[in-house]
Amino acid sequence: MNPTLLSLIQNRKLGASALLARFLVLAPQLTAAEFNETLQQLKTNFPLMAVWGFAERYFQQNDCTPETIASFTNYTRAAADQVIQRALAAIGSAQNILTLSRSSLVEHLLIKRASKLAQTVFCACSLPAAEGQALSQALINAGITASCINDWELETVMPRIDVVLLGADWITDTAIINKWGSVKLSRLAVNAGKPLYFLAEGFKGGNDYSPIPHHALQQDWSDRRGRRLVQVFEVVPRGQGEILILSDPALA
Repeated sequence: MNPTLLSLIQNRKLGASALLARFLVLAPQLTAAEFNETLQQLKTNFPLMAVWGFAERYFQQNDCTPETIASFTNYTRAAADQVIQRALAAIGSAQNILTLSRSSLVEHLLIKRASKLAQTVFCACSLPAAEGQALSQALINAGITASCINDWELETVMPRIDVVLLGADWITDTAIINKWGSVKLSRLAVNAGKPLYFLAEGFKGGNDYSPIPHHALQQDWSDRRGRRLVQVFEVVPRGQGEILILSDPALA
């Protein structure tokens, strides 16, 4: 496998929507065999990201051609745009925002509203990959006041927060699968009476994992010091007062 594809399937810092978008940028340059192999590897490496099963089903029903790739890409972009538009309306003029990890939907939402109002964003670091550091820097580069906070500082900043924004990797009838720390943050938001929004395209819905196998929540972060399995995803129970913003435009 070429280095670009290998880097993609080994990426631990991008969320589901961002990984899918990057894959679709590379897709027109791939042979059918490379396309299918990469898609299967992504599904294997990220079993709790619903986007891979959705993409697999689409391309099983449609030949992998420049036209079908373009149609699928346009669909995913339209879905993301609809989520962002609905989220803009939902959070209104909220100024102090707390998030965790690096949801591309949350990132694009914050950048889109940056030209219209001042906002201060607190990004939980989200170990072990520290995606929150990357998000805070991207927001700063976009002219937004942002800072990365330690994962254990969520309770400290919560009184200052107007709204909590999270992405989602998978949504079932009973749970939301997202980065580790989402359970604690959701509970803190609900207990503090803060609005809590999970942003997700409609194609992240499904009930393929019920119950979730524990090993699927982990990633291998082994290094020269030894083997290390780290839980990087967790299951957030539905019904805690969260509001889901979903989108499902027509797929041609």
